[in-house]
Amino acid sequence: MMRQAVGSVIKALLYARMGQKSPLIVSWKITNACNGECLYCSYRTASPGELSFCQVLDILDQMWAAGIRFISFTGGEPLVREDIGRIIQHAKKQGFFVKLNSNGILLKERFEEVKNVDGIQLSLDGKQAVHEQTRPRGAFNKIIEAIEIAQAYRIPLLLNTVISKYNFDCLQDVLDICKEYKIRSCFQPARLKLLGAEKSDTACLGEREYKDVIRHLISFKKDPKYRKLIFNSLSGLQHL
Repeated sequence: MMRQAVGSVIKALLYARMGQKSPLIVSWKITNACNGECLYCSYRTASPGELSFCQVLDILDQMWAAGIRFISFTGGEPLVREDIGRIIQHAKKQGFFVKLNSNGILLKERFEEVKNVDGIQLSLDGKQAVHEQTRPRGAFNKIIEAIEIAQAYRIPLLLNTVISKYNFDCLQDVLDICKEYKIRSCFQPARLKLLGAEKSDTACLGEREYKDVIRHLISFKKDPKYRKLIFNSLSGLQHL
């Protein structure tokens, strides 16, 4: 559903701009603050000098004037910002297609402020025991709750799964959850270094295990039972 919505927007923009050169899509790390404390990420607190609400609105206006029409708010955790609801409201009023990337922990609490987004991407690494090896205790139930809330409001959903040494041998569990809720997941490997830092990522797989798990995902992508549950393209997985 998310892929179809995004594809339709981009296709319409491309037809409208034949022969013109302008940016279309921005992924905006709106804050470094995060409540997730994930093992493969160093983001915890807001960085000095992060943009104020008024500065964000000014940049949104400049982006619209520059031709950008699709914004994906990420972080850190966007829902940690007290003004994220007002930021999204301004972006939507301007006319942007807005996607929110979140760990899901605060979605229920702040849903009324952000429910007019065009799509939500939530982080899920596996069943509860696996998911909470890399993320806070209680995070799994929060993300399942977030999925159900978003689906109740018919907001297009996409999951994001970080492949690490904690879940590489049980990725089918993620696909089973995707099947249950009729959504897709985008699989991405943990980085060699912590997100936002120069320290080595201890959750990162070795080269042999990494290649084995990508081959396994490729076999899932070729299987009619799982093909539609994996957001990654076959060529993208082959590139990885």
